[in-house]
Amino acid sequence: MTDLPRPATHQLLQLAAACRPDWSIDQLREAVAQVRCHDDMSFGRLLVAVAQLIADPVAEPPDLL
Repeated sequence: MTDLPRPATHQLLQLAAACRPDWSIDQLREAVAQVRCHDDMSFGRLLVAVAQLIADPVAEPPDLL
């Protein structure tokens, strides 16, 4: 069996861009890349963390770190 959910970072960034046009997607892309370097950060955990940021009206991409 494959690892699920499968990483879909590009689509996650597209979702963030659609939901949060006030964010710099380059800034979010950089934060995501830094977080993905951690061994304990699965794509599933990243997905949840980004979704929480998107839902928080005062959050900014660096808050992911």
